[in-house]
Formats: sequence, structure tokens, C-alpha cells
Amino acid sequence: MTKKPSPVKVPGNLRVRAEKFLTAGGLNLGPAPPDDVLQLVHELQVHQIELEMQNEELRRAQATITETGNRYADLYDFAPVGYVTLDPQGLINEINLTGARLLGAPRDSLLQKPFILFVAPGDRRAFHVYLKRLPAGPPPQSSELEINPQQGPPVAVSLESLAMVEAGGKIIQYRVAITDITQRRKAENDLRHSEEKFRLLYEKAPLGYQSLDEDGIIQEVNQAWLDLMGYTRQEVIGRWFGDFFPPDYLELFPETFACLNDAGEVCNVDFDLVRKDGSRITLSFYGRVAVDDQGGFARIHCMFQDMTARKQAEETLRATEERLRLKLNSILSPDVTILDEDLNNILDTPAIQSLMEDFFKLTDMGMAILDLQGNVLVATGWQDICTQFHRTHPQTARNCTESDLFLVQNLRPGEYVAYKCQNHLWDVATPLFIGGKHVGNIFTGQFFYDDEPVDEHLFIDQAANCGFDRDQYLSALHRVPRISRARVKSLMDFLTKFSALISKLSYSNLKLAKAISEEQRIEATLRQSEEHFRRLTKLSPLPVLIISQQGDIEYLNDRFLTTFGYSHNDIPNLEAWWRCAYPGEQHRRKGMAEWRQAVGKMARKATDIEPSVSRVTCKDGTVRITEIFGTRIGSKKLLILQDITERKRAEEEIIRQSGQLRALAARLAEVEEKGREHLARELHDQVCQSLTALGLTLTLLQTQMPRRAAPKLQGRLNEAVALVEQIGEAVRDVMAELRPPMLDDYGLLSALHWYGAKFSDKTGISVDVRGHEVVPRLAAPVELALFRIVQEAMRNAAKHARATEVVLTLTEDNGTVCLVIADNGVGFDQEQVNRVKGNYCWGLMTMSERAAAVGCRCRIESQPGQGARVVVELSR
Repeated sequence: MTKKPSPVKVPGNLRVRAEKFLTAGGLNLGPAPPDDVLQLVHELQVHQIELEMQNEELRRAQATITETGNRYADLYDFAPVGYVTLDPQGLINEINLTGARLLGAPRDSLLQKPFILFVAPGDRRAFHVYLKRLPAGPPPQSSELEINPQQGPPVAVSLESLAMVEAGGKIIQYRVAITDITQRRKAENDLRHSEEKFRLLYEKAPLGYQSLDEDGIIQEVNQAWLDLMGYTRQEVIGRWFGDFFPPDYLELFPETFACLNDAGEVCNVDFDLVRKDGSRITLSFYGRVAVDDQGGFARIHCMFQDMTARKQAEETLRATEERLRLKLNSILSPDVTILDEDLNNILDTPAIQSLMEDFFKLTDMGMAILDLQGNVLVATGWQDICTQFHRTHPQTARNCTESDLFLVQNLRPGEYVAYKCQNHLWDVATPLFIGGKHVGNIFTGQFFYDDEPVDEHLFIDQAANCGFDRDQYLSALHRVPRISRARVKSLMDFLTKFSALISKLSYSNLKLAKAISEEQRIEATLRQSEEHFRRLTKLSPLPVLIISQQGDIEYLNDRFLTTFGYSHNDIPNLEAWWRCAYPGEQHRRKGMAEWRQAVGKMARKATDIEPSVSRVTCKDGTVRITEIFGTRIGSKKLLILQDITERKRAEEEIIRQSGQLRALAARLAEVEEKGREHLARELHDQVCQSLTALGLTLTLLQTQMPRRAAPKLQGRLNEAVALVEQIGEAVRDVMAELRPPMLDDYGLLSALHWYGAKFSDKTGISVDVRGHEVVPRLAAPVELALFRIVQEAMRNAAKHARATEVVLTLTEDNGTVCLVIADNGVGFDQEQVNRVKGNYCWGLMTMSERAAAVGCRCRIESQPGQGARVVVELSR
């Protein structure tokens, strides 16, 4: 039985116009000849059969689409991530199998239930706010919370959600992806706690330790604390920390404790405590507030160092030699070099002052030592005209300082300069160098040469300008000595030698004092470091062992015993260690060879033992993946064996899931391309053929239309023919976009030329295609992936980059095919884009995933203002 053909769909406006036309009188073709009628009937029968064949093709296409939908459903249900669709009220409309497993219930029982019922009570308000704030459309927004399945323990999850809206902006559903992050969060918490404890031990290696609760009640103390205070543990635990303060400190404790809670951390705070025997000790305190996972108070960690002996020594020294202590603290500070010292801290000013006073009695010439800032450190025999007049007036005092500092700037050791200062007296200066650095100057002067006249009017004018008493000023002027040039030269020769002697003695004494202080400091630091090292290794959260030069294991910490189960009796030396931890002969030989190689490299290059990963068999037979690294301590070797078994398992799981996601993405891209290809083929085989038949029919009507037909009717028929041709051209363009035939028939470069021309016509952006066709041609999936990457990159250039030119280059060199898409747009900062929260750069990710799916390498290069380059490489 012949199936009744379905009516051909005609655009609504054309059908209405045709019906009106027929109602008005039709074409008025008149009776047609019998032969024409038979021909027309034949054409209609052929067209009927053709439509039936098209209908059969459509049924097969529908079956293919149904099969594709089933595959999509399988991918949806068995995805490693839970997918949930919620209605605007938050009811579950759809959920895949993974999502049902996370919620701990069968899928059918979850439909139309509020998703918020499975959210932990503490996170429900945050989830409600998160859902309401979702924007319309991409990118998806993230959130982390805890859900309570119907069966099983709570699960920490990460949500990625989108709000789907209709044309009017009303939300019609929420699409939510759920990822189980319980193990990740547990690993992060364990790592954070471990790192915090290790850093606390490492940075502030404690002598005495205690922990307090929020009210200051002692929760825990170590043995060093008990030894320091003289109590037993039972006498301390549960007591208020303020009970150990002396009365004069007790009133300050609540305020100090509150400040610690607010600040979160204090260090280097000194205070007194009372020991059990009633004696007082001074302690240096360090404290930190620890918080729990919710950010609330957990406890306070405190460490102490006994400062009693040092404080007593400092007080004794301060009471007897305050001035000397201040100088020595500056000179002997390990953080200050000798050449950075102030001159006042280097010179023994009282001794030099005494020498200068004797020098003045012999020579009747004043002297002074000034630092480079013009400060007078030592002075004797200054003339009254300077002390009572020039140094008392601001302008003349400034003249003195400026002259002294300016004229000795470029002097070298052993030189001196004689000059007349801005107050018209002669001075002579020689520089003072210590350790090759200019630190001050020795001055003598305030005289006139005996062979020069003195312009008294000049001084009278200066007295008037500065407001000096004229008679007293001139009297002081007349007391200024007059000295011969030969005598000045002899005196300066002596002073330059005196300056050199001061420099040499001061520098030698400084170096000696610095060396003695440094030696004492190093000895104390070494003793302290040894004690800290001993405690650090004992309390270290990582297994530690120390090996002697002969291969004997000298030390194992407690963590080593708890991790691997071996005691020192089990592994007294390396030979026993290899035998126990590496029971397999081949595995043992490999481990020993790697150990000898690492030790040899450490000896040759004087470096630490490089980290290596090994499988270690514990005493109970379990195998742990261990990272081994270490360093030298003299002739011994310190090794740290970090258990990374869980980390390795997590890394392997991440790699496995990443591979699954990448395979899923590749499969989705393949399905998309097949869908494009199928749709293009259907358009070609059905729509285009129907349009062709319609065009032929309309053309036949044109040829058979009587000459007396109305011109208006003739015009309408011409418009219909043109419309059919226009629709056909549009369909062919859509087919080319879905699956460019140029790519299949002529290759990638030809397809790029074709697409570049169309892109340029559409956007106005200049496209330059360079290179040559790759011979032999690449595989069809590779060519298609490269073409899609070009489409994505050029759309980005038009949409975001504001580019005016795009250059496409396809080359092959030494078996490596390289495709480059470069634009001259605004560019972007890749690091900043990656740091922006919520910016997923889907286009860039899609290009990278497409390239990786066909074995290509894709990298994106861009800087703000310098355009962007997408480089895709494939090694044959």
C-alpha cells in the first residue's frame, strides 16, 4: 500500500498569498492539451515518490538522532560528576546516577524533592543565597558546602551551577554539577595542621611549651616547662596560668591575655613567673592563637625561654658601665659592619680630649675632631671669637659648618688643606679614615698668618650685620694668634701622622673586639642550635635518622618508629636497613645503587642529598611510598623519610579523573562533529533537493504561462523563483559552516583561504593566509580540529581583541607541522586572566582540549597591547 505523502511545508506568507491568488481567479491558464495533462500527472507521481523517499530518509535520521540521544544519556548517567537539574523552587527535576549516589538514595525517590533537604543545616542559608545570586548564563559559579546523604556520613562537595532563563529573563531551572571533595578537604586539613606544627617547631624551637584554652587554663605542658618551674604535671594541668604570676604582674595578665586573643600572635614579650620554690624567673614569651576548621578559637600555643641569668647580667652591666655598654652594643652588633659605625662610637673621646688639651698647652693652637655631619666630638683651645660669637649666631655658625664639610670632601689619607673660612679666619684640616672609609676630620686653626694684613673693617661690618657687641668682638679678634706658615706646616705634618695613628689603632681594636664578640656569639648560637636540633628531630612530624660515616645508624626519632615500625635494635646499620626495608633482591640492589649515586654526588658537588622516591617495606609488611632527602652534618648524614603514600594515591586519582574528563571532552567533540556532518548531509539530500524541485516547477510555470498573463502575475512568479534561489544559497552557506566541503576536498590551507575570505567579508577584518599545503595531508580528524581552532581563535579576535588584522600561517619543518593564528588586537595578561575568580576562559580551554585530543600541542601567547598568538604544533 502506498503511504500518503506528507504535505510539503511552504513558508506561511507564500501559502496565504497563493490561496488568495487562486480565490481571485487563479492563473487562468485555460484548458491544457491532453498531452500536457499526462505530462503533469507524470511529474506529480514522480514528485510523490520522491517525497516518500525523503520521508523514509527522515525516519532513518530520526532513528540516528534517537541513538545519539541514548549515548548522551549514558554519558550523563555514568559521568564521574553528579549532575542535578532544579526547578526555580529548588526541587529536583533530573539527577544522574552519580548525583543519586552522593545523596545516598535511589534516583526515582529523589525527584521533586527539595535539594536543600540534603544540605547540611549549617550551610543551608549560604546555599540559598548562592542559588539566588546565580547570574543568567555562563560562566558557572562555584561554591563548597557539606551535604547529608540519606545513608552514610556527611560529604563535602563542590558545586558548579548555571541559572537557565527564558526570553523574558525569568529563571526556568538551575543546572548544578556536584563533585565529591571529601578526600581533598581531609588531605588539605591534615596537611595544614602538619605544616603548622612543623613550622612552629622549626621557627620557634621551644625550651618550655604550654597550651591554654580560651580562659587561660593550662591544657598541656612539656617536660622542659616542668623542669623550669619545678612542678609536676599533675600540679599544673587544669590550673589558671595567672596563678604563676607574681602579685605585681597579676593585674596585667587579663589585659595581656585579651590582647593576645585579639592580635592572634605575640613574640619577644618578657615577664616574670614564680617557681614552686618561690623564686622568680624572667621569661621571654612567644604565643599564637590556633583556630579550628570553622575559624573559631581552638587553643593558644606558648613557648618560653629562661632569660633570668641574662637579665641579671644586663642589669649589673647597666648599673656599672652604662656608657660603655651602649657603645659596645653598637660596635659589636652582628648586624652592623665596622664601616657603618658612628665616629663617636669608635673613638675613645675622653682619652683623645686629654691628649688634645696637652697639645694645646705646648702649641697654643686649638684643635677639634668633627664627624661628617659637622658634629663636634672633641675640641680644645678654641678662640673666643668662635665660641662666644661665630658659633652662637645662626648665620655665622652655618658658615663654619659649611666651610668645614665642603673643603675636606675630596681629601685623601695623609693630605691636609689650609683655607680661610667664611668667617674670615684661617683653619687647617686633615681627614680621618678608618678601614679605608672617611669618617671624620681633624681641625686646627682660628688664626691669622703673621705675614698677612688683617682687614679690621671686614670684621666691623660682620659685627654690625650679626648684632655682635663691637668692642667685645674686636677685642676677641685682637686675641686671635698670628702664626708663621712654617710652623703651621710642621704642626700639620704631626697631625696627619696623628690621624693615621688614630685610624690604625681604632680599626685594629674594632676588628679585634668584633672578632671576639662574633666568636662568643657563634659559640652560643652553636650550643643553642644543637639543643634546638635535638628537640626538633625528636618532635619532628617526619621520620628522621642519622647515619655515621661508617654506615651505623646513630639516631632514630619517634616518628620513624611509628611510621615504619623499626627500632634501633632492628636496624643498627645501613646493611640491616636494606635487608628489612627492601626485602626483594632486585629492589634492594636498585635502592643501594641509587643511594651510592646520591651520596657520591653530594660529596662531589658539596650539596644536599637530592630527593628520591622509593617503596619501603614496613615491619608489619605494608609498603609505603617514601620521599627520601637529607643533608650532611659534619661527617654524618641526616636523612628525612617522608611518607607520601596518600599523596601519591591522590595524584594518581587526579590523573585518572583528568584522563576520563579529557576522554569525555574528546568524545563530546566527536559527537558534535558527527552531528554537524549529519545535519549538513540532511540539508543537502533533502532540503536542497526539495528547493531544486520547487525551483524547476516554478520555472516550468514561467515557460508555460500565456503571453497574455498579467505583468503583475509574471513579476510575482519571478520573485518566487528568486526567493527559492536565495533560500538555496542560505542553506548552502549553513552547510558550509557545519562541514566545509573545501576542507574534505582540497585540504586545510585551501579551507583557511576560503574561511578567511568569508570572515573578512563578514567582519571587515583583514585576513592574510600564508604557508603551503602540508604534503602528505594530515589525518582528517587533525585537519578538522585545526580548522575548528582557527574558527574559535578568529571569533575571539573579532569579539574581544578589537583586531584589524589576522595572519594565519601553516608551515612544516623537520616533521613538525605548525599552525599560527596571530592578531594585532589589544591582547591580554594571561596570568591575570587565570587569577580572576570565576573566569574560566572557555574558548581558550576549548582550543587546548581540541588540540590535545588529536595529539597536538597548543600554547597561547599574549601581552596587553601586543595582540595574541595561538600556536598549534604536531610532530609527525
